[in-house]
Amino acid sequence: MHLEKISTAEMIASMFNTDVSLKKTLNMQTKDDLLSTCRRLGIKKVSRLNKPELVEQMTRLLPKAVFQKMHYWDQPVFDLIQQIAANDSFYTLDSRLHDDAAEYLLDEGIGFTKTLYEVDYLFLPSEIKDLFLSLAQEDFQKIINRNTEVARLAKGLLYYYGVLTAEELADFINGYLDRPLSEKLITAIVAEIGFYTWDIFFESGLFSDLRLVDLEYIWEERQRISELNYRSFTKSQIWRAGEPGFKEQIPEGLALQKFLANQGFQEEDTADVTVVLFELVQNGVDPLSIAAAAAEYLRIESEPILETLTKLVVNYYLATPSWVFKGYSPDDFFQGRALLKQPRPLVDNVYDFTTKKKIGRNAPCPCGSGLKFQHCCGKL
Repeated sequence: MHLEKISTAEMIASMFNTDVSLKKTLNMQTKDDLLSTCRRLGIKKVSRLNKPELVEQMTRLLPKAVFQKMHYWDQPVFDLIQQIAANDSFYTLDSRLHDDAAEYLLDEGIGFTKTLYEVDYLFLPSEIKDLFLSLAQEDFQKIINRNTEVARLAKGLLYYYGVLTAEELADFINGYLDRPLSEKLITAIVAEIGFYTWDIFFESGLFSDLRLVDLEYIWEERQRISELNYRSFTKSQIWRAGEPGFKEQIPEGLALQKFLANQGFQEEDTADVTVVLFELVQNGVDPLSIAAAAAEYLRIESEPILETLTKLVVNYYLATPSWVFKGYSPDDFFQGRALLKQPRPLVDNVYDFTTKKKIGRNAPCPCGSGLKFQHCCGKL
């Protein structure tokens, strides 16, 4: 007798019915889960229905809602859907990895999970697969390309600006597109997939970089410098900044990394410091506090090394494009690129972490500029 060898994937596929109807899939969910999906998809007037009625209503309306969403998908979501639908298969979920596209499909009630042998698999109900495959793929790919371009430009803009209104974001993006799009369409695209595959948060008409912690701080500081225009960037600069994992390499950041490497720190440690440094700078943490935190993280105790580290951090702070200053660095700003309506308050309770003493307003600034603290870093 001849036994044909089959792969693990083939064996699982034989046990996994990939042609599951939407109605059967919905019946496997709890009513609370179904109502949550309705809220996400904008399906209204269903809260008083019993579960069988709810399933019937969702079986009828869910494909229509998903069809609308398809017109706002980007390339990562499209690729995953195509992998599942075109191959009539399932997708293995790995809890150790963060899978943005899969998370989107599950959160939005488009994809569902099934567990076999303690492994979770993502699958699509047959109606959703058929809906996707019914689209003219060449025309649909053009829509996907457009959406992906819009989303990447949005991410690049927010890398430098931190937060923008929907109107501002649309205006900037249209300045880079060959064919302008409506503000409504741009908002719909970025709001749909921005959070999942581009680290963009959307709420109350505002788009922001997901690393932004204190939106109120950014807005308050910008009100002080409302005369300042947004810094201009070329499309290639914004496109590059929209690449996932992008980190701008400015000379001051490289100098800091080189200094830490010369002190014997591992490359991953120095890289971690500069990544965190960028986030702290953007969220309004003063450079001396940042230097202190970096020294504690790296376990630096030598005062000469602490002093050099502090100067390098201050230099990085001054040179980094700032969300508060609309893409300009603090150094650009204090060179007179714009006027203030009112003087900014001096920073209170600032300490020199190399000496562990409070810095007086008239004391020399620890960055080494030769200026008084109140006229240098104390203004930041």
